[in-house]
Amino acid sequence: MNRVLIWLAVIFGVGCVAAMFAVLVVLFGPSLLGPKVVTWQEEARQADGSILVLTRTITLGGGHEVGQTAPVAAETISFVHPKTGKTVTWNSPSDPLMPVDPFLVQVNGAGAWVLVNPRTIVSQKKYGNPCPPFILQDINGSAVDNRSARDLPDMYRFVNVIVEPRTKGVLDRIKKEKYISFELVREINSKITANRLMVLDYSYCY
Repeated sequence: MNRVLIWLAVIFGVGCVAAMFAVLVVLFGPSLLGPKVVTWQEEARQADGSILVLTRTITLGGGHEVGQTAPVAAETISFVHPKTGKTVTWNSPSDPLMPVDPFLVQVNGAGAWVLVNPRTIVSQKKYGNPCPPFILQDINGSAVDNRSARDLPDMYRFVNVIVEPRTKGVLDRIKKEKYISFELVREINSKITANRLMVLDYSYCY
């Protein structure tokens, strides 16, 4: 009799744990099960009109509100350089206090420029509260040089990548398409940003 009661208690306990876990999954989604990695290809139009095909990978993870997708914990953008034939790779900062969002990718000589926007007040402060609020990351080989956004020539100042790929609607579109044309990049961005680089006014910084 005691054995039966013990087994019933074990079964009941396991059932309660399973039920609680199911509730947590419903409330907090896949992030409870660990980081989620999404990879896709995306066209980035260059200043000369050519198309650069990027491979983008984002890792979603970290705290977030119920009903929202997890923030981008890490991101990688890579492409084959049209002049050198070498693969150029940009990685988001490894410091979790320095999150950034890429706004454009442009080939620059044998390297590349990636313009990023510090995502939080803390990251803006760590970058020195730049004005305009962007950092121009100059990539040459494995070296990355952080420069003022003012160093980016006018002809390059336009958004050419998806700015917020983590939002649910955009993420669903990315998963469906897997290859995002530049026309689709512009369509997606038009719904989530005013293409800030198209109208970026530096005068307020002086």
